[in-house]
Parts: sequence; C-alpha cells; structure tokens
Amino acid sequence: MTATLTKWYEEHGRHEIFAGGKKVGMTEVGHTLALNMEHVNSEANHTLDELASPRTPAKKRCAPAKSKRVKPS
Repeated sequence: MTATLTKWYEEHGRHEIFAGGKKVGMTEVGHTLALNMEHVNSEANHTLDELASPRTPAKKRCAPAKSKRVKPS
C-alpha cells in the first residue's frame, strides 16, 4: 500500500520549493482559486474543429500530402 500525498505531508511535512535557484516561501496552505460557474457549465468551444488545417504535428503527418509534381512541357 502506498501513502497518499496528504498522508505523506501529515507524517513528513512538505518539502521546500525552489524556483530559479531561490527558495519560494509558501506560507498559505489553502488556495484562492475562484471559478466562473457560467464558464464551467458552458458548452465546449468547437471553433478549431471547424478549421480545415491540422492543429498538431501528429495530425499534420497524417494529413494528405500535396502533390509537388511538375507537369511535363
């Protein structure tokens, strides 16, 4: 059985946090995140799904290649 993160913190305490080689003071345990419930409950944005071009490198590799053949004269 492995310990949960919460249980680990209770038994061993939290480790120090560093950013850019400097110690970051974390005095608050809670958070102040506020969610806009209108946005949380709204429908997903499908704007990019309607575009014809692929959005990721993986999809670009799977997209049909454009022909670069030169017509004989």
